[in-house]
Amino acid sequence: MISEETSKANKRPKIVRADAGEGKLNAMPTSLILGFQRPSYVSELELKLRNSEGLNEDYKNLLEKFVPQEVTESAKRKWSGSSPSFQKHSEAADIHDGFYVDESMENCRHNGITTQNQPEKQKRFFGKASIRGLIERLSNYTGFSPTALLSGKRPRFWQEEILIDGLDHLPPDLLSPSLVESLVDLYFEKINRSIPLLSKKRFVAGIAYRRNERNFEALFMLVLALGAQYSNDERVLIEGQHQFLAGLRYHSIGKSKMIDPYIDVATIEDIQALILLQIYVQKGIHSRSGWMIHGNTVLLAHDIGLHLRFVDFNIAPHDLELRKRAYWSLYLMDRVQASTFGRQTLIKDNEISLDLPKYQLGDDESEYSVLYFNSLIDLYKIHGQIIQTIYKLRKTSDGDDLLMSLTDIASLNSKLNKWLNEIPQSLADSKSNKSMDDKNGNDEYVYQLYCNLKLAFHVVQICLYKTFLPDPLSQSTSSFRYTSLVICTTSARSIISIYRDMLLEDKLQHLWVDPTVAWGPFSAALILIISACEGLKNNDLDTSVFSYIQSAIQVLRLREEREVLNGRAVDMIMQIIKAVNLPMDQSFMQTQDNLSYGTLTDSFLPHMPFLDDSSETTPNQTESTEQLFKELLGQVQYNTINAATLGVNGTPPLDGLLPLDIQDGPNVLETFLSGSGGL
Repeated sequence: MISEETSKANKRPKIVRADAGEGKLNAMPTSLILGFQRPSYVSELELKLRNSEGLNEDYKNLLEKFVPQEVTESAKRKWSGSSPSFQKHSEAADIHDGFYVDESMENCRHNGITTQNQPEKQKRFFGKASIRGLIERLSNYTGFSPTALLSGKRPRFWQEEILIDGLDHLPPDLLSPSLVESLVDLYFEKINRSIPLLSKKRFVAGIAYRRNERNFEALFMLVLALGAQYSNDERVLIEGQHQFLAGLRYHSIGKSKMIDPYIDVATIEDIQALILLQIYVQKGIHSRSGWMIHGNTVLLAHDIGLHLRFVDFNIAPHDLELRKRAYWSLYLMDRVQASTFGRQTLIKDNEISLDLPKYQLGDDESEYSVLYFNSLIDLYKIHGQIIQTIYKLRKTSDGDDLLMSLTDIASLNSKLNKWLNEIPQSLADSKSNKSMDDKNGNDEYVYQLYCNLKLAFHVVQICLYKTFLPDPLSQSTSSFRYTSLVICTTSARSIISIYRDMLLEDKLQHLWVDPTVAWGPFSAALILIISACEGLKNNDLDTSVFSYIQSAIQVLRLREEREVLNGRAVDMIMQIIKAVNLPMDQSFMQTQDNLSYGTLTDSFLPHMPFLDDSSETTPNQTESTEQLFKELLGQVQYNTINAATLGVNGTPPLDGLLPLDIQDGPNVLETFLSGSGGL
């Protein structure tokens, strides 16, 4: 009698040899089949497989039964997919919740290819002080959907993670004395001159005998990483990777040497290294990490009292000065990070008891560097007040209304203009003294410092007024909203003009500036596109705005190979222009498309037509802005309907128009900073 197991085996299809004749089976002799008994473990495995398949079905049924009602249909599809590891793309899954879909994912959908399903990422919060409001306004002007910006992403600029082997050690040639000396010099020339954090004399001396100390080694590696960002030496690059990853090996080693913030007490070198780490990640693919690095650094700095003025006779004056500079550098980064991410500041002015830096380190440092640094600190104090006043919560958890009045805005406007009028004269005189015959001379260096201050002023002024720009959904414009548009547009033109003069015409290699200033051409271009949209809406378009937008794109493109966010900004601006359908010069747009997709090199950039007029801020602009605001105050009374439309006296300027739960703007910013974010 044939067993049940043998009977099942007989019913299974026979295996056909590839070289067998058509229709002929290479069957085993019947006697061998009848005598075959399958091992018991095979039956056990088949039973376990059947049980597992049954559990899988039961699990799906439970999910369907208990899934919360508020879960979206797309989320249900993710939960009930045919496999826990893979899912097939559908139209509904293309757009997650933002402006961008990864192009490789889009191609997979069209070709019917399955892709690995990654776990859903947590979303970051981006408040209104960030550029999210500008993106959302542009969307409201035209009604373009997030899908309108899908096609413009160049893959090399939009990678969230780049997996590179061998970053845990340095090849010997990366520590050759000549290369180290070159990178250290570049750091102190391009970065430390605008944020005087380190003493070059002391740092260079420490290289010889302190590299066995964890904290100094971390600082040393970050100095080399930042110097590599300005170097043309191919050894600092990652083979086969892009220029903006220069110094990544140094960065990786430096990061591995960082302090454990949960256990250890920080040294001054730890704080300095963490500040430099913020600077490095802001220039590369990990920009989104800046806020968390900054938060830890603030806590560590407060833990050792860097924010306080105190006399410790065991600390030399030179060391006290370095501690003070470290904290003020952190203060600047605090305003930058808060503005970038739309968060409130972590460092409050009333919690600091510290003098401003002094020119007393005594090495190769320039007195101009300290003048610039202190002026920037004063400006960013106002920047912090703007964030805390204009972008504060409108209602506390206790139910208290936090009102904002025109008096608040007028006070901030007055402080800004007072700061502009008090820029040190030795810096202000640099433009007339700049010698174009000596490209590396001191006059040119001071001129750059002065230009950087002007750029920072215009960025902060836009921050003050951008939330009051005209409502795209309204048919009428209040006096204050129109005035805000004029002020922002003027500052945007000035930002682009200053950058054009330095980078395109004078061909300077720009000193380091913080991200809000470095991304100035991007935010300026968005402001000008909004201005153009408003002009088209009201039939009073000023066509000169297009030349400035073109120059902004040129400036960003000139630096995109070294700063990844500039490449992303170019892609976004180009797609926004196309989505808005602005009447730009078609030959320019075609040239830019050719550049983006490899049919042209960037060698043509210096020969592109520049603006004919110079719109850099003149001495009269301060008075002009002041006069605009005085006229406005004369027109608007606190109890008028017009005042209510401004968003003052308790009426939030954007809450009704751009509520915090809108996701498109935050998702675009997440994409901009990370390369993909949650999109």
